[in-house]
Amino acid sequence: MRKIKSLFILAALSLAACSNNSINIDTHSEIVELSEKELNSIAGEKDQNITPENFKKLILYSKISNYDNLKNAHVETDVHLKKILGDVYWAGSSSEAAANDSDYIYEEKVIINLKNTSEQEIKKALKNAYITVVWDEGQHTDRFDNNFQ
Repeated sequence: MRKIKSLFILAALSLAACSNNSINIDTHSEIVELSEKELNSIAGEKDQNITPENFKKLILYSKISNYDNLKNAHVETDVHLKKILGDVYWAGSSSEAAANDSDYIYEEKVIINLKNTSEQEIKKALKNAYITVVWDEGQHTDRFDNNFQ
């Protein structure tokens, strides 16, 4: 009986290890120049000196692979930049699920005011970033801590 119990525990641990190892999450971030259209859209909202030197776009890329719950899921990048950085404008996000439903590529774009934000503050915010995968119409979520640097 003890041997069967040990084998059951070993099998359960092996199964858990296999399922955790199959999930692969790649993330990175990039700061890029704003387009003329993006600069104009901000200028219409705020009475500030809107220039390419003052405002940049922070793009967060996530790719999740080999994750069983992706078939009916959507992915959110929860960075809470607004709380940490102050003047943040969400420029939108896009996602793309691969044909075989095993890969999910997600891109979040945030416009930041560099006059009020240092590079250290951005790095600090990105260290606290995590990805949330929501599936079954919001009934279930998984959180994956990731570093977007």
